[in-house]
Amino acid sequence: MGFVVRIVGVNFGLPFLYHSDEPIVVNYALTYGNGDFNPHFFNVPPLLSYFLFFEYSVYFVLGMLSGVFSSLLDYQFLYLTDPSSFYLIGRISIGVVIGTSTIFLLYLIGKRFFSEGVGLLSAFFLSLTFLHVRDSHCIYFDIPLTFFTLLTVYFMFKFMDTKATRDLTLASIMVGITTAIKYNGVLVIIPVTLAYFLIFVKDGKSLKEIILDKRLYIIPFVSGLTYLICNPFSVIDFHQFFRDMTSMPVGPPGILFHLMCSLRFGLGTPLLILSLFGVIYSFFCLRSKITVLLVFVLTFYVVLCYSSQKAERYVMPMIPFLILFGAFFLTEALSKFKMSKSKRSLILVCSSILIILPSTIKVGYSNYLFLQEDSRTIACNWVKENIPFGTKIAVDITTNSHPRLVRSKGQLKELKMYTKKAIFKRPKGAIEKKLDLQLKNPHYPVETYNLFFLKDNPGFGFTSTFPGLPFEWDEIRRKKIQYVIIGRSLYSSQLREFSQVINENAELVKEINPYKDKDRFHTTELTGVTGVHFVDSELRERERNGDVIKIFKVLY
Repeated sequence: MGFVVRIVGVNFGLPFLYHSDEPIVVNYALTYGNGDFNPHFFNVPPLLSYFLFFEYSVYFVLGMLSGVFSSLLDYQFLYLTDPSSFYLIGRISIGVVIGTSTIFLLYLIGKRFFSEGVGLLSAFFLSLTFLHVRDSHCIYFDIPLTFFTLLTVYFMFKFMDTKATRDLTLASIMVGITTAIKYNGVLVIIPVTLAYFLIFVKDGKSLKEIILDKRLYIIPFVSGLTYLICNPFSVIDFHQFFRDMTSMPVGPPGILFHLMCSLRFGLGTPLLILSLFGVIYSFFCLRSKITVLLVFVLTFYVVLCYSSQKAERYVMPMIPFLILFGAFFLTEALSKFKMSKSKRSLILVCSSILIILPSTIKVGYSNYLFLQEDSRTIACNWVKENIPFGTKIAVDITTNSHPRLVRSKGQLKELKMYTKKAIFKRPKGAIEKKLDLQLKNPHYPVETYNLFFLKDNPGFGFTSTFPGLPFEWDEIRRKKIQYVIIGRSLYSSQLREFSQVINENAELVKEINPYKDKDRFHTTELTGVTGVHFVDSELRERERNGDVIKIFKVLY
């Protein structure tokens, strides 16, 4: 079941890319093929892109052996013309497989260290938890981060039982890998260290004896060494690493945002309430394993609230443990009542179904939307069928809701002059090589346009949004733009004034509205949509993913 709900719709959007963060990982993985494994960009760790590079290398070798590719150029041209297979490889391995494996790992933790019932119930809840299912469709850090956080806890719990150096070493290795997947994974070192102190305090050892024990230093040494093996250029290119780490954007969401938004909509209200009861109940259980988990969850939550951003997926590593607390509480609560085993099992099954039902319904409808044609795809196809190739079109790209049209080769040549000004650096020569491949690609699409990208800072940004254009009507006329495509909510404060000018100077020729109510033009999302919608009302009121898109013909 967990695998099925994660694999359904995994090809959403393809061959177009509608998850704005996925290309970051994929593009870096492919650029390592140039021989430079320094990412030159450390806002996110490179381990996931290294893993993808390995997978893509295997894909290339198998393709050469089977005759699918006759040369490296064939392989490169495939990515440039239709990257679907590359994204499916990543989505299935990083999202679906690791996401499904997380369910099994949570079951093992619950079964081995709590009870069979807690393990089964926890796995059942996680298999249908909306946020985990949704993000298991994508190539990004949070699903593997959650898996390796759980794996760290698994070996940590083993060490608490066995006191074996091997288990402590394995837990420390997992800490290093978790950190190398995403930097905030380093927080898992806190429960590992706390577990070490708790078991030896319980044995009656003094603080001095514990500190002088050489095994304590396995944790920082092995964790640090593993991290450096996984991310060596954070030391080799320390200047760039330090600059990126100290310039990372932070917008603390406050203490209630992740509780009222990320966890409520991600788990569903009934499961969140059960989990919170589980957390409260666990405070009164003087068990060392529960204590270290509580410390981790609370520490992780506080860090998110005061040193993070408003992104619901950031709570992902907490979710399995909150579910574990909830399952533990439910089984413990039912055990207090005197009833037959069969009756208790029936009540447990029925209550579990009711608790997970809202999330299950949301998962089902979200997967249905994954399978529908995106409003951006519809817009792209309409443009190709109704607007002559080579036409000048201005596209609003302030959010990730614009149709994926293709620039002309003439604009690609101009882009080579722009690459040096791009904000985000790539391995030296990677962008230029990609542009050269596109220019000499015999299969480069003929359905191209002269595109101009409307944005607030037209002189900066990714090379994929060149050339930029300000939200100024005089500039649109000066460039002799023939069509303007607005691909986000017309109730946006940034677009309100500009949309009034559009209505006065252009004719609306096409509107694609993804909502059931065609009079609706605004979103109820609380944060920017990275890939797929999140808020309950936003999902249930949709017929498809994507935003409201309006295509205007400029009047001269």
